[in-house]
Amino acid sequence: MARIGIDARLWTKTGVGRYIRNLIRSLALQEGSNKHQFFIFALSEDILFIKNLPANFKIVPADYYWHSFGEQFGFNALLNRYDLNLMHFTYSPAPYLYNKPYVITVHDLIMIKMKTGRASTLPYPLYFAKSAMYKKLLTRSVEHADRIFVPTRTVKEELISAFATESDKIAVTYEGFDTSIRSISHTLPKGLTSNKYFLYVGNAYPHKNIETIIDGFKKFQKENGDYHLVLVGREDYFYKRLLNKGDLLRNKGVRYFSEVDDIALSSLFSQAAAYITASKSEGFGLPVLESLSHLTPVIVSDIPVFHEVASFGSVFFSESDSVELAKKMDYVVKHSDTIRKEIKDNQKYLIENFSWDTLAQQTLTVYESCTRL
Repeated sequence: MARIGIDARLWTKTGVGRYIRNLIRSLALQEGSNKHQFFIFALSEDILFIKNLPANFKIVPADYYWHSFGEQFGFNALLNRYDLNLMHFTYSPAPYLYNKPYVITVHDLIMIKMKTGRASTLPYPLYFAKSAMYKKLLTRSVEHADRIFVPTRTVKEELISAFATESDKIAVTYEGFDTSIRSISHTLPKGLTSNKYFLYVGNAYPHKNIETIIDGFKKFQKENGDYHLVLVGREDYFYKRLLNKGDLLRNKGVRYFSEVDDIALSSLFSQAAAYITASKSEGFGLPVLESLSHLTPVIVSDIPVFHEVASFGSVFFSESDSVELAKKMDYVVKHSDTIRKEIKDNQKYLIENFSWDTLAQQTLTVYESCTRL
């Protein structure tokens, strides 16, 4: 029996949090997982949300926030007390002093590829110092990790290019979508009409390039005044900065929702005219997959990862060209039936290739190859 640790300190967060939640829940259902003892390291405030795991999954309080001195020293000391055969750092990198066997997940290389102070609430000098430290820690983790999980071949190629990492060391594990979450109601927020709005779901970090979506929508809106743009994302520093800019909230066509549960979000996905992202860089792009699983077209920036994940039902545009985006929005509205049929015809491919269960199976296989117990 191997003693395997999993970093779940981002359990309640979006993005990486969804990956962590689905990984652990799916691992618990895998045949053979009961042969091992799993230690789930989570923030005390999140533990009450971690439910219905089998007895061989032990939850351990780990109140050390990511990218902090506490993580480097306190979290490292905590892990060492558990005599683990393998530790999985699900939100890379590992603490610098951790010297026992481990694997890491590298979701993307955005913090290295897109250096800009706009991506942080810190003063510029502190931001760049933190960025340099992050790269140093990631470099060491990539070098010392037994294996590295990435969500797409695109990230794998970027990792090889940035760190000269051996290809065989990297395992591509595609993320999935929750087939059980489907809205049983067609109810939409007041003022929205089915197929008369475009949707964006996610954070407002600078690389997400939401300003281009807004500009493109305004151009489209000039001849389509009955359409809305719906933005969904947690109201943090970056969304507040976006919402306070210009006349965004005075535009009656733009709606913003900070808190939406899974059922309501499913309803928004299923009834949107299209999902839009103008992101300049992504590791995976889970909302794009969620949209396609709801038979909804996607309008995506022309970057490699979306050609890999969204190979059908998708319309591409240059991520900084709001004029082109407006034209693509018009195209999708006029050709909606054809695009939706293409998506429906490819649902089998979607289910077979993007599954949390498959991700968990692949992850467990890697764990066992590393521990050899």
